[in-house]
Parts: sequence; structure tokens; C-alpha cells
Amino acid sequence: SSTPRTPTPTPSTSAASDGGSDDVTIKAVNSTLVGATGINAKNTGKDTLDEVLITLTGTTTVEGTNGDGVHGEAINSLLNLDTINTIKSANGDAVDLSTSGSGDIKINGTGILSVTAGNGDGINAHAAGSGGITIGDAGAGYPSAITVAGGNGIKAVADGAGAITVKTAVGGTINGDANNGIFAQNNASFLSGDININAAGQIGTSLNGVNGSGIFAEITSPDGPNNANINITSSADIYVETKGATQYGIAAISAGAGNGTIIATSGKTIDPADYGEFVKVGGEASITTNNEVTGDITGLYAETTGVTKNATVLVTGKTGKGIEGTSTDGIYVAAVQGLASAGTDDANRVTADVKGGVNGIEVWSAGDAQAWTGAVKVTGGTGTGITVTSDASGPDGDADTALVDIEGTTVSGATGIKAISTGLDSTDTATVRMGGTILVTGTNGNGIFVETAGGEGRVEAV
Repeated sequence: SSTPRTPTPTPSTSAASDGGSDDVTIKAVNSTLVGATGINAKNTGKDTLDEVLITLTGTTTVEGTNGDGVHGEAINSLLNLDTINTIKSANGDAVDLSTSGSGDIKINGTGILSVTAGNGDGINAHAAGSGGITIGDAGAGYPSAITVAGGNGIKAVADGAGAITVKTAVGGTINGDANNGIFAQNNASFLSGDININAAGQIGTSLNGVNGSGIFAEITSPDGPNNANINITSSADIYVETKGATQYGIAAISAGAGNGTIIATSGKTIDPADYGEFVKVGGEASITTNNEVTGDITGLYAETTGVTKNATVLVTGKTGKGIEGTSTDGIYVAAVQGLASAGTDDANRVTADVKGGVNGIEVWSAGDAQAWTGAVKVTGGTGTGITVTSDASGPDGDADTALVDIEGTTVSGATGIKAISTGLDSTDTATVRMGGTILVTGTNGNGIFVETAGGEGRVEAV
């Protein structure tokens, strides 16, 4: 049909479990569907086969003039949307899908999604029970533009054990009027599913960044312990406006014991959130990047709150000016008693220029703390170019090491380099190791400062 209309499918009459398959199915071909809500599909059946299936093909367009473009609800069954054309909303979400039981939500297609008025989201997916959420798992990811007037580009929230997966393709851009580009959160009170995000679509523009964060993923519950992981891969530019609340280019945050990983190695730009790339989790914390990253506070931030877990930042190449944290550190890495490391060894040194308003690179752990840099410039401001602290404080029987290993690096700061070990064991050491052509400058103090409490302090040329 080409006649504008508002579809009002009859909800499944199976309000209780009856063991059957009572679907709500909408298939629109070459249609124009317009109403206060464009499509409203609800299934009250409680069986796992009581599905809601929405398929929009041909030239079909959907518009909610004062509400959601597409609204769907299910309980324990699949809620699936597949669209190839435009879905538009004013004062609602372009797509708003929710399940309240064990049902999963799945969204695919190629349709342009837009919200022209109000603070609605491009996609709002909420699994309020134990279901999972999948957005853009077909092909390279959701491939079309999402434009909003103040809401989130994509918002995916799960309250139970279900995982969240979001994938965008190169064409899956999100405009700068968004609050957050991609927002994914699991609020399970006990054990949650993983959050996996793979974003290839640009978020914001250099002239109009998003108002909140580019990509924000969070697991809120520490109970269980909650071992769910957060994995984020970004291969596009992200632009964030400077606002009052804390903002992130990319963030992976968990109150649980799971790992947090950011991989952003496509040589793109993140500018200028408070924190460029940020991981703070109870498990292993890891950032691998070659982006140009500017943070109004810190460029790259990796911290684990797990007692024996490790935190690592790998900078695998230089794009533009490299890594900068305007008011604190260019790179900050922290662990409780595990290894904290910027770079990991001779083959994996920091290979981009790093600049911080206080410290260029700061690494801290009560265990081992290390910084490995290559033929780059590391610049601190009021603090230190590179500062590494193994803060064991008392005797613990471990050989805790503070190590700064520079190869062809130019380092400057109020103090050039600090390596400090507070451990009281004779095996607790602090070492600065230098190779190649290096230049270390202390603009208002020592060029190199090494301090130990129990073991040896060394400055080595190799």
C-alpha cells in the first residue's frame, strides 16, 4: 500500500503461557506509514515463541509525528526489527524496542534513522529481564546514518544476564547533536553479560562534537562477583564538545571483576573529551591505540581495581600530534599490586609523542611499574616527563620494580624522569635505563631522579 496509515496490529491474545507460537508480524513493502507513533507492535504472550517480527522493505518509510517511529514490546520471545529505509520520529525514539522477560532484541538493516525534535534516541533498546541485545550483527554492522536532536545515537541497556553487542559500519555515523554517540550499560544486580562494541562509523564532527561521550560502556554491579567483560573496538574519528559533566571519547567502566579492553588502531582522532580513552575495571585493564588523542584532563587512562590484575597501555604508532592530556597526564596507568605498564618491553614501546599538563607519562602500582618509550618526545608540564612508582611501602617478600626504559627518547618536565620504589625488601629496585640518542631535561629540578627505600637504585646506559 502507498496510502499513509498508522498500523495498529492486534497484540497477541496469549497473555499467559500456552505453549504455542503466537507471533505479532508486520511486513511492510513499498509503504508509507505515518502516525503519532509510526508502528506500535506489542506481544503480551509469555512463551518463548511469541515473537514480534517487524520487516520493512522496498521503499517503505515510517514516521512517528509525536512519538516513536517504531515501538515494539515482547516478554520472553525474540523482538526483531529489519529495515532498509528511513525511520523518523519527533518527540520520541526513531526505534524503541524492549523486552521484560528472557526475550532478546535484535536490530539490523540499512535504514536511515532520525529524530527531528525532542531528546529521543536513534535506537533505544532495553532488555529489562534476562535477555540480550544485538544491534548491527549482519555484515559489517549497521551501515546508515543516525541523526538525533539531543538524545543518544544508540542506547542499549540490559538489566540481567544478557550480553550487549553493538556494531556500526563506516556509513553508520552519529551526528554531533547527540548526547552520547553509543551508550551501553548493564545494570544486573548479580551477574551480567559482556558488552561488545565495534564502531566504524564517525561520531560527531570537528565542528560539532557530541555533548556527552563518544562511546560509553558500563557494568554497574559488583555483585557475584560480576565477571562480565567490556570490549570496545573503534576505527573512526570521535569528536566531543567540552561540557560541564565528565566526558569520554571512549570509556569502559566496570564495578565488577571483569576485564576492560579498548582497541583503537586505525589512526583516527579523538578530540577533545575530558578523557580520550578510558578504562577502569576490576579485571585486566588494557588500551591499545595509534590514534591522535586529546583529553582536557588525561589522554589515555587505564586503571584496574583488582588486587592482582594488570593495567597496560600500548601506543603502537603516531597519528597527528600523538597523545595529550591538557590538565593532568598524557598517559596514566595504575594497578593495585599487579603490573602497571606504559609499553611492555623492547618490542612494544610507546611510539607516539606524549604531552601532559602535569606529567607526560605516569605509572603507579604497589607491585611492578614500568614505562617503555621509543624515539619520541615525552613532555611533562609542572610535574615530570616520565614518572614511575612502585609503591609497596613495606616489606612483602616480592621483588617489586620501578623501571623507566627509554630508547632514543627526548624527555622533559619540571623533573625529567623519576623512578621511585618505596618497598622495604632488598629486592625492591628503581631503575632508569637509557639507550640510543636521548635527551633528558629537568626545567625546574633534576634531569633524572631515582629513589629507593630497601633495594638498589640504578641509572644504566645500554
